[in-house]
Amino acid sequence: VRIPPPVMVAALVVSQLLTQQWFEKALQASRQDKSPQQRKAQKPGKDATSLFVAGLVETLLPLVADSAADPGIVTRFHSVAVPPFTLSRYLGRLRKYCGCSMECFVLATVYIDRVLDMNPEFVITELSVHRLFLSALVCAVKFFDDDYYSNEYYGRVGGVSKSEMCRLELAFLKMISWQLHVNPCDFMAYAEQIGSRASLVP
Repeated sequence: VRIPPPVMVAALVVSQLLTQQWFEKALQASRQDKSPQQRKAQKPGKDATSLFVAGLVETLLPLVADSAADPGIVTRFHSVAVPPFTLSRYLGRLRKYCGCSMECFVLATVYIDRVLDMNPEFVITELSVHRLFLSALVCAVKFFDDDYYSNEYYGRVGGVSKSEMCRLELAFLKMISWQLHVNPCDFMAYAEQIGSRASLVP
């Protein structure tokens, strides 16, 4: 996707706003609002990346419905069976091996909200959340980052074939009507929400 100059300028500004240092400061500020008992219960040893992934999981889980209670329509994003690994483990793998910026994960979260807003019949379940986030992330990487890998590589990381990764990407873009730009204010609101959720992880 070719980014128009005004959007590129906004993207570069946003890129300076969300770095690992910024995220660590946001977490520190959020922890200051906790009671002494809550701060004492916080497990030591979690770095910013681990907490960031935890914040992502806590942001996404409320969007995931029980497939037995509300299966919604079956789409390309649905697996035949529930993946054998947790969402937390899956996002951690994407964070480790996709080699993209943290900003892309925030953008992916925005895009998933857009999917729900623009496709009211679509329901995220434990059968679809993994592939849906993978697709959102690949779109975000190609839109935002200067360098990125091939769909074959992202497919290997996410557990799908190259051809399936291409189909997932196209299906996702159609669901959000190719609307990839996110204004900086919305971006920061989502980033702060993830940071806030991460600060509550024990």
